[in-house]
Amino acid sequence: MLRICRSLILLLFLFNYVCANSQIIVPRADTTICEGAKVKLVAKPGSYMYNWDNGMLSKEIIVQPNKTTTYTLDVYIPRREIELINNGNFQNGRTGFTSEYTYCPNTYTSNLTPHPYNSLYKEGVYAIGTNANAYHSHFTNCNGYSGSYYDKMLIVNGSARSGVVVWSQKIKVQPYTFYAFSAQACNVIGSNPAYLEFRIDGVLMNDFIDLSGRPTCEWHEFYSLWNSSAKTDIEISIINRNTVSSGNDYALDNISFNPLEQITYSLNVFVQGEVNFGDKSILCKDSIVELDAGELGHSFLWSTGETSRKIKVDMPGNYSVKLTLENGCVQNGNIKIDLDNFDFKLLADKTTCIGETVKLKTDLSSTDDITALWNDGSDEFEKDVISSGKYSLQLTNKNGCVQRDTMDIEFFAKPVFDLGADQTHCLKSGESVELIAPLDDCTYLWNTGETTKSISISKSGKYLLELTNKLGCTYKDSLNIIINEIPVFDLGADQTHCLKSGETVELVAPLDDCTYLWNTGESTKSISISKSGKYLLELTNKLGCTYKDSV
Repeated sequence: MLRICRSLILLLFLFNYVCANSQIIVPRADTTICEGAKVKLVAKPGSYMYNWDNGMLSKEIIVQPNKTTTYTLDVYIPRREIELINNGNFQNGRTGFTSEYTYCPNTYTSNLTPHPYNSLYKEGVYAIGTNANAYHSHFTNCNGYSGSYYDKMLIVNGSARSGVVVWSQKIKVQPYTFYAFSAQACNVIGSNPAYLEFRIDGVLMNDFIDLSGRPTCEWHEFYSLWNSSAKTDIEISIINRNTVSSGNDYALDNISFNPLEQITYSLNVFVQGEVNFGDKSILCKDSIVELDAGELGHSFLWSTGETSRKIKVDMPGNYSVKLTLENGCVQNGNIKIDLDNFDFKLLADKTTCIGETVKLKTDLSSTDDITALWNDGSDEFEKDVISSGKYSLQLTNKNGCVQRDTMDIEFFAKPVFDLGADQTHCLKSGESVELIAPLDDCTYLWNTGETTKSISISKSGKYLLELTNKLGCTYKDSLNIIINEIPVFDLGADQTHCLKSGETVELVAPLDDCTYLWNTGESTKSISISKSGKYLLELTNKLGCTYKDSV
């Protein structure tokens, strides 16, 4: 078995694939032992590594639990159905790989006398064949790994130079994946056994093919485990590490490169002498917990005085049971029941008025480890509501405690109103216009700061009213008001004039830049008068405001 460094073992725990196939063959199912007894756990053969959750790394372990314990085994098996090596069994001859050794094409060439440079009688030469002895008379009659006469293999007369590449191939891999680089190897001559090493992208793996002490023709699997990190293209090699010229003759077959699959399997060892209550230590608010002493008991006695197998408790505290088995063994069990006071209330953030959005939320300061479910199937912790109805929220905390709360939401009508169209007024100095809110029984806020139902206006501007009804719903409207000043003037006191025939008196309007209309029909600023009478002037300024006076 090749050496596997501890850092690689830790990395392999990153896998998280679980398979239902049993990887523990002894015992084959959950087992029960007496208190103080030991039990042997045996893993199924075929894995490249065994990792028990108690830290043991062997295929077989012996445990002595003092309470019911679950033992978990992770095994790492190459996925043979995903083979990345081309012609790893050499059935296609000298294809798919490269070598720094010299190639011997056939048995005829190998057995020529004198031996040519590419004869397998020479060091640093390899051949692809079905029988090692056919290429070298001193080699044993070894066949390929399957034992079939037709099974080809890589037959090597090893070089005395360390670091020479015996076999190499470029392949594509998936990034951040664990792989097993493996090969079958055997000695074809007994002296000076082969000593090879796996290499990936020029990096030696410190995992060796060491055939020391192995009989000739006896195949053995060797492997190295490797993580691809970010790589997608690599070159894998098998390197000669033997520097002794005599011997070092061997065969390779079934070279493989496969992704590793983690298989996890668990087995329970139940210990008589202890009652396992399972995950029953939490009592949720306003609920009941059922305690079960198990089916093994013949008679039961609880600390509550009850003698049934199961009891129901609705209070936190310490509970115990004495259980007598049919074989006379006594089991004792103790459990502490803690109360989980998990609860919550639904809150609404403001008055519900039509056209607005109400946010429903809980009074919890944190929602960590809590799941939510509304009556409409959504799972958020806060919900925006735009229509009337009943809204129910169910929350479940990490202990499985469930609480519900419901809130009826009703949307009220807003106090819709209209201040009317924009207005223009002509006013004398000191006069004002009254604006009146059209709805009663409300609170009023004008943008002037006034809070009365009506306000008096003497200046031009935009006037806005925010009106709130008794339900708290608010509506706003505004209008623009233009205030123009009336062109007030005075034609003076009544006049008396003494005139000769043909003479006139001139009446002059006191304001400029206006339009003028005298009751004489004239539209000039001034008129000439030669007759007694009442003279009236209607004066209109550029803002359209009119004023009259007479003399």
